[in-house]
Amino acid sequence: MARRRGRPWTYYSERYSDIPRRLYFVEHAGSQSYEDDDGDFTAAGAWGTGRRGRGYLQDSICDHVNWYYRGTTCFISAFSNYHHAMNWARQRDGPVFLHTIDTCRVEEDRPPIFYAPHFTDNCWSSSEYLFLDYIPNNAIIRTRRVY
Repeated sequence: MARRRGRPWTYYSERYSDIPRRLYFVEHAGSQSYEDDDGDFTAAGAWGTGRRGRGYLQDSICDHVNWYYRGTTCFISAFSNYHHAMNWARQRDGPVFLHTIDTCRVEEDRPPIFYAPHFTDNCWSSSEYLFLDYIPNNAIIRTRRVY
């Protein structure tokens, strides 16, 4: 079997010391992520390990931030700007919840977190971070129902 080319995606993730202490995840009726039996939020397109190469990562992130792309992705968006997250929440169909994430409670590289603007200029927000595959339930420190 041939070896895959490129570095593992974790190589391109943000260092945890560079990620804001708080991120905000908006859960709404149209969310493609779901809460699993362990209380983690899992991306609809989550799948196993072995993802490699910056080009493939960049293409996957571009798909995720493209509002017109309707396929599933392996990412869950969160925002570092509370006001942007609330604005985003108010524009979604209800019920809508705003989850506050304490990034200090996310173990190193589990899951990797990417800063979307490093990979594409098509982000709606300069505060968008992407969790790969899931957001661990122990990192969610507050849940607020927006409406």
